[in-house]
Amino acid sequence: MTNFNDRERSEEKKFQLSKEQEFKATMRRNKLFAEWLAGEVGGDKTAIVDRVVDADFEKPGSDDVVAEAMAIAKEKGKSLSAEALNKKLDEYHIIAKQQVSKE
Repeated sequence: MTNFNDRERSEEKKFQLSKEQEFKATMRRNKLFAEWLAGEVGGDKTAIVDRVVDADFEKPGSDDVVAEAMAIAKEKGKSLSAEALNKKLDEYHIIAKQQVSKE
């Protein structure tokens, strides 16, 4: 019975670590993406990062991040497509996962 309990605890720790790394990678992705966005549209980088990161807590998935990025771009007189923004998000997610896995 002890082996089963040990194995169960081990799996729970792996799951918890996996979820924690996933969360960190998503937050890092959002930050990297927002920094890129600030460079593309101009403006206060810190404010743009805060808005994009906060937007991700509204709904599951990245649609809210893309919508916020499009709103920011529109405010700055720029036009960015959802497709282009999703592509950038995917690129930064790969980078963020690599960075988090090295920590």
